[in-house]
Amino acid sequence: MTVVVEGTGLFSGRPSRVVLTRCEGDVILRKDGESARVRELVAVGTERCTTVARGDGAVRIATVEHLFAALAGLGVYAGLAISVEGDELPILDGAAAEWTRAIGRLNVPPGAPALLVGAADEISVGASEYAFRPGSRRLSVRFESGDPRLEEWASWEGGADHFAQRIAPARTFALARDLAEIAARGLAPHAPKESVVGRRG
Repeated sequence: MTVVVEGTGLFSGRPSRVVLTRCEGDVILRKDGESARVRELVAVGTERCTTVARGDGAVRIATVEHLFAALAGLGVYAGLAISVEGDELPILDGAAAEWTRAIGRLNVPPGAPALLVGAADEISVGASEYAFRPGSRRLSVRFESGDPRLEEWASWEGGADHFAQRIAPARTFALARDLAEIAARGLAPHAPKESVVGRRG
């Protein structure tokens, strides 16, 4: 069985087609006759989206974050081939919900993650702080925006159903004050207006 997902790239504005197919072995990403296991891909770009590629630069795909979130949220680490036509994944609903539903239609059995938190630790990256605790799949995030329309706290208990209901629908957005800078850099020219959080009042 296969599921086809089609849409438009947020940054390129070009059509993108993705075919999801049940298969044996690890989750793999295919593009232009090349393939790589998802766990082998490395981040090669993070400017307003995440771009990944195989170590030699092949199988390069942009805007993968919502698809990869759906894979992790559903616990899909094996049994799926992802064939991409285009350089960027389609933006779809601006969230992981459509990817979650598409993968769910294939009934790929969940598995255990390859990496686990082995020891408690805390790290800081810029203005962000991260605390890791072993023995739990719970994820809790505090987002300080100063905008009362945006929820400050979000959490995920580690289950697929909770992910589909509470996390997958969370949409990517930009703040109105950032639009001039984004436009000046030629980024996201095809972003829908509902992806912007405007001024109050």
